[in-house]
Amino acid sequence: MCVEEFISKYNFHDSLIDDVTFDVASKQVLMRVNFAYWKQEWYNEDTAETGPLTIIFKGVSQFVCPDDVTWEQISIIQASIEDDSINFALMNDITDAYLDMIIKCNTITVN
Repeated sequence: MCVEEFISKYNFHDSLIDDVTFDVASKQVLMRVNFAYWKQEWYNEDTAETGPLTIIFKGVSQFVCPDDVTWEQISIIQASIEDDSINFALMNDITDAYLDMIIKCNTITVN
């Protein structure tokens, strides 16, 4: 899917990041999230409120993120589009430090 569809389809607020890896050779970012299903418009109360979600950003031409992030401490405040890139506004739940992760890509796959 394209960036616009991704941002309009998923609400990442209150989701927790499990891990993020950037493979420079394949130009892919792999992001594993403990996703807040309960925040989605399409959420059904018969399903789990949270659960795993894997996102693959393909054709990555820009990946901006601090190097020393302990992912188990990071929650997502929001995801938005800025200059054709996805900007994840993040919060360290231990230190309350704010950080941004920016990904510019061609396509996105969600599993």
